[in-house]
Amino acid sequence: MDGYGLDFIHGHEHVFFFGDMNYRVDLPFQTAVDCHKRGDFPTLAMNDQLRRQKGLRRVFDGFEEGTLDFPPTYRWQREVDEFSNKRAQAPSYTDRIMHKSAPGVAWCIDRETYTSAHDLFGSDHRAVGAEYTM
Repeated sequence: MDGYGLDFIHGHEHVFFFGDMNYRVDLPFQTAVDCHKRGDFPTLAMNDQLRRQKGLRRVFDGFEEGTLDFPPTYRWQREVDEFSNKRAQAPSYTDRIMHKSAPGVAWCIDRETYTSAHDLFGSDHRAVGAEYTM
Protein backbone atom coordinates (compact mmCIF):
# COMPACT_ATOMS: atom_id res chain seq x y z
CA MET A 1 0.00 0.00 0.00
CA ASP A 2 1.34 3.44 -0.89
CA GLY A 3 -0.14 5.23 2.15
CA TYR A 4 -2.12 7.79 0.14
CA GLY A 5 -5.40 6.03 0.83
CA LEU A 6 -5.02 6.92 4.50
CA ASP A 7 -4.51 10.65 3.92
CA PHE A 8 -8.11 11.69 4.52
CA ILE A 9 -7.07 14.54 6.81
CA HIS A 10 -5.82 16.88 4.08
CA GLY A 11 -8.89 16.41 1.89
CA HIS A 12 -11.29 18.16 4.28
CA GLU A 13 -11.56 21.51 6.00
CA HIS A 14 -12.28 19.93 9.40
CA VAL A 15 -11.68 16.42 10.66
CA PHE A 16 -13.07 15.03 13.92
CA PHE A 17 -11.54 11.93 15.45
CA PHE A 18 -13.28 10.29 18.38
CA GLY A 19 -13.53 6.96 20.12
CA ASP A 20 -11.67 4.62 22.43
CA MET A 21 -8.03 5.48 21.75
CA ASN A 22 -6.86 2.97 24.40
CA TYR A 23 -4.18 5.25 25.85
CA ARG A 24 -3.66 5.04 29.62
CA VAL A 25 -2.59 7.19 32.55
CA ASP A 26 0.92 6.20 33.65
CA LEU A 27 0.26 6.08 37.38
CA PRO A 28 -0.36 3.22 39.81
CA PHE A 29 -4.03 2.34 40.21
CA GLN A 30 -4.44 3.73 43.74
CA THR A 31 -2.55 6.95 42.92
CA ALA A 32 -4.90 7.61 40.00
CA VAL A 33 -7.95 6.84 42.17
CA ASP A 34 -6.68 9.24 44.85
CA CYS A 35 -6.19 11.97 42.21
CA HIS A 36 -9.77 11.42 41.06
CA LYS A 37 -11.09 11.63 44.63
CA ARG A 38 -9.27 14.96 45.14
CA GLY A 39 -10.46 16.26 41.77
CA ASP A 40 -6.80 16.50 40.75
CA PHE A 41 -7.46 16.03 37.05
CA PRO A 42 -4.35 18.06 36.03
CA THR A 43 -2.09 15.38 37.56
CA LEU A 44 -3.97 12.67 35.70
CA ALA A 45 -3.69 14.67 32.46
CA MET A 46 0.06 15.26 32.97
CA ASN A 47 0.52 11.47 33.10
CA ASP A 48 -1.70 10.73 30.12
CA GLN A 49 0.04 8.69 27.41
CA LEU A 50 -1.86 10.28 24.52
CA ARG A 51 -0.99 13.82 25.65
CA ARG A 52 2.65 12.79 25.93
CA GLN A 53 2.71 11.20 22.46
CA LYS A 54 0.94 14.20 20.91
CA GLY A 55 3.50 16.49 22.55
CA LEU A 56 6.27 14.47 20.91
CA ARG A 57 4.37 14.73 17.59
CA ARG A 58 4.21 10.94 17.26
CA VAL A 59 0.41 10.69 16.97
CA PHE A 60 -2.49 12.99 16.02
CA ASP A 61 -0.10 15.77 15.07
CA GLY A 62 -1.96 19.06 14.82
CA PHE A 63 -5.17 17.73 16.36
CA GLU A 64 -6.69 19.81 19.14
CA GLU A 65 -8.37 18.49 22.24
CA GLY A 66 -10.08 20.18 25.14
CA THR A 67 -8.81 20.20 28.69
CA LEU A 68 -9.13 16.94 30.61
CA ASP A 69 -10.86 18.55 33.59
CA PHE A 70 -13.34 15.75 34.17
CA PRO A 71 -13.14 12.24 35.68
CA PRO A 72 -11.35 9.48 33.78
CA THR A 73 -13.59 7.64 31.34
CA TYR A 74 -12.27 4.10 31.69
CA ARG A 75 -11.96 1.29 34.13
CA TRP A 76 -15.27 1.79 35.93
CA GLN A 77 -17.54 -0.78 37.53
CA ARG A 78 -20.42 -1.30 35.11
CA GLU A 79 -23.37 -0.39 37.35
CA VAL A 80 -21.91 1.76 40.15
CA ASP A 81 -19.81 4.87 40.54
CA GLU A 82 -16.61 3.03 41.49
CA PHE A 83 -13.42 2.19 39.66
CA SER A 84 -12.59 -1.41 38.81
CA ASN A 85 -9.14 -2.70 39.71
CA LYS A 86 -9.37 -5.50 37.17
CA ARG A 87 -5.91 -6.08 35.66
CA ALA A 88 -4.52 -3.29 37.90
CA GLN A 89 -5.17 -0.73 35.14
CA ALA A 90 -5.27 2.83 36.41
CA PRO A 91 -8.38 4.90 35.68
CA SER A 92 -7.60 6.57 32.37
CA TYR A 93 -8.85 8.85 29.61
CA THR A 94 -9.13 6.21 26.91
CA ASP A 95 -12.16 7.85 25.27
CA ARG A 96 -11.34 11.06 23.42
CA ILE A 97 -12.59 13.66 20.95
CA MET A 98 -10.14 15.69 18.88
CA HIS A 99 -10.33 17.84 15.79
CA LYS A 100 -8.02 19.31 13.19
CA SER A 101 -8.71 22.10 10.72
CA ALA A 102 -7.06 22.85 7.41
CA PRO A 103 -4.79 25.91 7.27
CA GLY A 104 -6.77 29.12 7.08
CA VAL A 105 -10.10 27.77 8.33
CA ALA A 106 -9.44 27.06 12.02
CA TRP A 107 -11.03 30.41 12.88
CA CYS A 108 -14.51 29.13 12.07
CA ILE A 109 -14.65 26.33 14.67
CA ASP A 110 -14.85 26.73 18.42
CA ARG A 111 -15.10 23.97 20.99
CA GLU A 112 -17.68 25.04 23.57
CA THR A 113 -17.56 22.04 25.93
CA TYR A 114 -15.57 18.86 26.50
CA THR A 115 -16.70 16.57 29.29
CA SER A 116 -17.64 13.08 30.34
CA ALA A 117 -20.98 11.64 31.37
CA HIS A 118 -19.66 9.86 34.43
CA ASP A 119 -23.19 9.17 35.71
CA LEU A 120 -24.15 6.99 32.71
CA PHE A 121 -23.69 3.36 33.74
CA GLY A 122 -23.71 0.05 31.86
CA SER A 123 -20.14 -0.10 30.61
CA ASP A 124 -16.62 0.03 32.00
CA HIS A 125 -16.29 3.23 29.92
CA ARG A 126 -18.09 6.51 30.54
CA ALA A 127 -19.26 8.49 27.54
CA VAL A 128 -17.43 11.64 26.53
CA GLY A 129 -18.96 14.54 24.70
CA ALA A 130 -17.93 17.78 23.06
CA GLU A 131 -19.94 20.64 21.71
CA TYR A 132 -18.64 22.75 18.82
CA THR A 133 -19.80 25.95 17.14
CA MET A 134 -18.96 26.25 13.49
